[in-house]
Order: sequence, then C-alpha cells, then structure tokens
Amino acid sequence: MGLENEFFDDVQKTAPSTTVQEPTPVAEAEDASAEAAPKKKSKRILDPENYIQLDWILRHGKFMIFLFFIIILYIFNSHYSVKTQFSIKKLDEEIKELNSEYIILKSEIMNLSKQSEVAKMVEADSLKIITTPPTPLAPFQTEQP
Repeated sequence: MGLENEFFDDVQKTAPSTTVQEPTPVAEAEDASAEAAPKKKSKRILDPENYIQLDWILRHGKFMIFLFFIIILYIFNSHYSVKTQFSIKKLDEEIKELNSEYIILKSEIMNLSKQSEVAKMVEADSLKIITTPPTPLAPFQTEQP
C-alpha cells in the first residue's frame, strides 16, 4: 500500500497542474526543513562497511571453508607433482647409468670367457691347453663264467 501512495505522489508531482498554486509560508518552511535534514548517504564503493557483513559470512562461511580446502589441496598437489617429477628424472638418470654399467660389465665377461683369454689366465697356474683330442675309453667288460 505504501508503494502505491509513493507512486501516486510521484505521478502527481510530475503531472502538469492546471491550477497554479502560489507558495505558502508553510510550504517554504517544509522545503527549508527538507534541505536542512541530512541527506541519505550514497553507497560508496570503497566503504569498509560494505565489504564484510556478519550475515554474509554466516550464509557463505561453509562454502568459503570448502574453497579454502580446495585451494590448499591444489597447492599440495602441485608441490607433490613437482617433487614426483624431480624424483622420476633422478631415477631415469640412475637407470641410464646402471644400464651403461651393465653393458660394460657384460662385454668384459664375454671377453674374459673366450678360450684364448682363459688359457692366458691359467698359464700362471702352470696349466696348458690340450692339443690332442681326448681318446674314448673302452667300456669295462666283466668276465662271464
């Protein structure tokens, strides 16, 4: 109902008047008192009172805590992934080094297992390579009565 009265008051103020009213001393006094009354503060954008309000905090507090938790998880996950990538890179370098060491050792063993290399190593123990082929042994025969 109050809105209708305000609307009609605005319409009457803006509607063209057919009668001309002369200002009365009472009307002039009302205008002077209206000018003297403090005007409403316009809502300032940078007003600190507009930033944090208790009811807003109570309504959105759980959501803000949830967002804070998600942000902490995001930061933790990024640090963990960087740490994991660093350890993977370090392990890759170690694998390459161990693979090259394996190849070197395998080639040394293959070289040392050659017959000529074995012969050189056992000469120090006064063993010699047989140059004649082995002779087969005849099967042992028992006498039958």
